[in-house]
Amino acid sequence: MGPPGLYANANAITGRAGLMPSRYQSDRVDRANGPLRRCANRRLRTALLQIADNLVTCNHFFGARALLWRRAHKDPRWIRVKAAKIFSRIAFALVVGQRLFRR
Repeated sequence: MGPPGLYANANAITGRAGLMPSRYQSDRVDRANGPLRRCANRRLRTALLQIADNLVTCNHFFGARALLWRRAHKDPRWIRVKAAKIFSRIAFALVVGQRLFRR
């Protein structure tokens, strides 16, 4: 991933990992929800998605959120990416802030 100073915010981390849908545009066709981008840091993407899978299966908070999303008929790929984005925001705050969260 590199030093945290290279990233302005947590979305820059997930953007580098390519965790955003690609956009298909042609004449009057505009599809914003395509597959994940191909141009990305694949090792970072793999690490974030594995963390997201572990959080959904082992963490009560993420498991409950994933259950709500499944009941709302969200795509399983969307659930993985959403969990990875939430984790990246938490990790970014911890690494850049260099302190733990207050309860």
